[in-house]
Amino acid sequence: MIKVVSIIKYFIAYLFIGLALGSYFPVLTSYLKNDLKISSIQIGTLMAITTIVPILTLPIWGIVTDKIKSPKRSLMIAVLFSAVLISLLTFIKTYILFFLIIALFMTFRAPIFALYDEILINVCKERQVNYGTIRVGGSLGFAISAIIGYFYANLYGHEIIFILSGIFFLIVFIIIIVSDDVNYKENEKEKMNIKNDLPILFNNKYFIIITILVGITYGVNDSNLPYMSTYLENIAGSNQYNALAIFLSVIIEVPMLYLTKYLYRIYSLKKIFLIINIMNVFRYLMFFLFPNYIMILMLASVHGLTYSLSYPMLIQFTSENVRTKVLATAYSLLSAIVAVSTAFITYLTGLIIDSGVQNIFLLFLSIHILNIILIIILLKNYDFKAKTV
Repeated sequence: MIKVVSIIKYFIAYLFIGLALGSYFPVLTSYLKNDLKISSIQIGTLMAITTIVPILTLPIWGIVTDKIKSPKRSLMIAVLFSAVLISLLTFIKTYILFFLIIALFMTFRAPIFALYDEILINVCKERQVNYGTIRVGGSLGFAISAIIGYFYANLYGHEIIFILSGIFFLIVFIIIIVSDDVNYKENEKEKMNIKNDLPILFNNKYFIIITILVGITYGVNDSNLPYMSTYLENIAGSNQYNALAIFLSVIIEVPMLYLTKYLYRIYSLKKIFLIINIMNVFRYLMFFLFPNYIMILMLASVHGLTYSLSYPMLIQFTSENVRTKVLATAYSLLSAIVAVSTAFITYLTGLIIDSGVQNIFLLFLSIHILNIILIIILLKNYDFKAKTV
């Protein structure tokens, strides 16, 4: 009971992080298209910038965190400014200004997961708690927020989603104030340096290979979600099923994040990774052959399965195969690789969306088939148990 009480605040924080992101993210493309009346290419550019910005800014956050030696303080700054900037989008009606504000917002929103994961994994190790048990709060929050955001958007207009997100970010900020920080050993504090850490990480080729392969898988998954309302609008004639599709996509993560540690004990991470990509091949093949909203709803849970299996897998692999002193850099690097993948795929999706949603499904199908081939070739003799770098 004491253990549960001591970690409940971390679960609640992740719950509200999920609520903050889920309030605006799933309906953002619909807002841009129907309210701001901007083109598909402009939407693709905007969605891509939300992943390009982290690539450029995460190293800066790493340097700042190393200097102040406090992930908690960096996280507080990031969350507070995220709350303010996302709320400002309520009043922005021009493309250029929206572009600038959302780019600035992403500068502060970018490190939230990396910084909070660093704190959370440290807490999980100290108190012997499963990471997925707490991380499930984010999935639950995201699933609930899809319905909350859709409900209030219908009542008050799409602009309300930014206010809701800002409120949820402020609640996260309050919780972080009373959360623990990461206590590095003094000798590790002195040696933490991105310039020195990167060569160490790049010398572990399997860390890089696995991060890239998971990044590609996660990139497709992350690119799919913001365009779901557009799929449903094109296929079903409206996006009224969007909240349900998002809910079904994410809610499966709740039980799966509890089960991951047991699956990892039974099956190798390589086999699980292959299964993830095979499931996605089946999903997008069905979407391509039978493009209707019923099929999207039926297979929506594959999204949640992909996320709940792949992201904790990457976190677990990294925490087990990277020394503590380079963990912060490792998490920033894997976040950047995922961001590059997501940005590229998101931009491609924006470019081809006007030619029909089936072409998007074909793109995603091709990427997952390629990923399966790369897994088989590059990880042929590897069992995901590399030596510590």
